[in-house]
Amino acid sequence: MSLCQLVRKNIRTFAAKRMKQFMWVAMSTMILFFMISLQFNEVVVEELGITLLFQMCFYTLFLIFIFICTFTTYKITFSLLQVRKEEIKSYVAENRNALCLLCQEQLFIYGVAFVFGLINGMLFLKLFTIIFMKIAGIQGINSAPITIYAIVVVSIIMIVIVLLSMMQCFRFVQSLQDKNSFHFKEKA
Repeated sequence: MSLCQLVRKNIRTFAAKRMKQFMWVAMSTMILFFMISLQFNEVVVEELGITLLFQMCFYTLFLIFIFICTFTTYKITFSLLQVRKEEIKSYVAENRNALCLLCQEQLFIYGVAFVFGLINGMLFLKLFTIIFMKIAGIQGINSAPITIYAIVVVSIIMIVIVLLSMMQCFRFVQSLQDKNSFHFKEKA
């Protein structure tokens, strides 16, 4: 069985756990895209006025949301790795293969979830903008342009989160290898 086939099989086997991860990444991508698009929507900025308080609140909320995304993604990946500990231990003889398998799974899930979240973010941007304007009490805004800047910023943030997740997989496989080598030394 090739590595790619094994990745697909593992994703199907752990579909329930992976679905939680998929939905979290897709929702995070969608919300980040909305936040960035709203922040740089010229019509919204003109209506609200560029106030220091609005800017500070937005950036504080944005940083808190990025921290929550990173932390939650870490916890979801950690719980998935703990469930799969015994399976991954069987691959530890081939440390590189286990790491490659986990990284490919992460890339596939995060990649599909990112694209899904970005497309949904673009589709629902106007609706979210109208809802936000109603809440803020601003009338007459009909434009919600999709900016390349928002796409690039969300992409960079999600790439960093994916890299952190892959680093977590690397540390997990490394810790399993260290434990196995310790047990082999004990037996010797």
